[in-house]
Amino acid sequence: MKKYEQYLLVSDLDGTLIRTDKTISHKNKQAIHDFVLQGGHFTIATGRTVQNVVPYLDGLSINESCILYNGAAIYNFDGRRLVECHLLKKNKMISSIEWFLEHYSNLCIQVYTPKTLYIINHNQRVDPVILKEKQPYEFADLNSISHKDWIKIILNGSPEELLMCNAYLNDTTEENSIHTVFSVPTYLEVLPFGVSKGAALCELINYAEYRYKKVITIGDYDNDIEMLKMADLGIAPENASEGAKKAADLLTVSNDNDAIFEVINHVLPHL
Repeated sequence: MKKYEQYLLVSDLDGTLIRTDKTISHKNKQAIHDFVLQGGHFTIATGRTVQNVVPYLDGLSINESCILYNGAAIYNFDGRRLVECHLLKKNKMISSIEWFLEHYSNLCIQVYTPKTLYIINHNQRVDPVILKEKQPYEFADLNSISHKDWIKIILNGSPEELLMCNAYLNDTTEENSIHTVFSVPTYLEVLPFGVSKGAALCELINYAEYRYKKVITIGDYDNDIEMLKMADLGIAPENASEGAKKAADLLTVSNDNDAIFEVINHVLPHL
């Protein structure tokens, strides 16, 4: 048996594996490469889509299916196929989006479909992160995309605006129809009910090949809380939110100080 054959290590991307400068360090990549060579199973759990994960795959030794869209999809990059995908009930969201457009003109409403990111707002404001990362997108109105499959919605705006939007959704949306979570203070994500990184991890580890693995997760924000709690060992980096830190079993160094390297080289050997 190889040294790490019994481990499944699942890492968040932004704020965890990815540094503040939006790069993945050589130390992290090399540590993951060595972990996989020694039998370890490594994957990621992120709010990102298939398309905007791809720029980070170079030199990254992912050898298992990935959790994307904050748990709405499980995707196999080797086979380039969706393994699992959960869709939003669009009819539950259209009136809410109309309300957002009426009350928050500067909000960037991002609707994610399996192939395309659509942006809806009156003044064609685009989330600065989308522009910085050169993510492909199209402007749209509600009518033009009402026939498409929606995986998730991101509302991008000020924290104050998003708290009001979240309160509106909680007050007006039918119970058990959606799930909302903040992935950073300026992103409110609207997901299908029951969807989270933790729920997707449950799906993943029910596959026969993972059923008896020891699951280790690491993540830095509130959308990571469920997967931190359900792992055999949940780890939060030093830069994590208070919620993620409380959910974790263990704290490690920050994302800017090679948190994954630290976990593989200084935590796993002592388990």
